[in-house]
Amino acid sequence: MLRDLVSKAVFTMRGLLKACSELVRFNAAKDILDCSGNGIAEAQTCKTLAETEIAEARAKTLKQDASDDGQVNIIIDVPDKEEANNG
Repeated sequence: MLRDLVSKAVFTMRGLLKACSELVRFNAAKDILDCSGNGIAEAQTCKTLAETEIAEARAKTLKQDASDDGQVNIIIDVPDKEEANNG
């Protein structure tokens, strides 16, 4: 009996992959992957969390740089006349 229900559930999830709602399709695909044992959905979640942490760290660095004294140092390396003639 339970085996019949699993079969029907899988068939239903397969049908939901063609639903109009993007959220329904996403959840159906995620549930299928979660049940398949591939761990793809978990890997994607970990990747997304890592990318979020990286973006937050970059934003924090940019914010700290912007909150410094506001000065920008520009270094222009112009050779002397002798260096230009010899170079």
